[in-house]
Amino acid sequence: MPFEKGHKKAKGRPEGSQNKLTKTVKEVLNNAFDKMQEDEDANLFSWGKENPTEFYKLCAKLIPSAVDVTTKGDKINNFDLKQTVHTFLNGGDNKAENSTNETSR
Repeated sequence: MPFEKGHKKAKGRPEGSQNKLTKTVKEVLNNAFDKMQEDEDANLFSWGKENPTEFYKLCAKLIPSAVDVTTKGDKINNFDLKQTVHTFLNGGDNKAENSTNETSR
């Protein structure tokens, strides 16, 4: 049977999936990182204390350049801003925490 353009069975690798080599390298690096954290002289915390400028440069790269925050027309206070940033950095859903914070005020 000749190739038919748009054939549903010829999908290829699913979107967002990693090839085996990339997945394996990431797993090996993650395992090495975890083992290094057990060594007090070689862990990230110790390095950060000795090199705070470089540590914060690295951390800054993990923060997105733009964050969409909806305040419903109200001014955002420091508590809300800190909670939003904390939730974002921890990968949580800010909507759930905001509803909890609003009811506890």
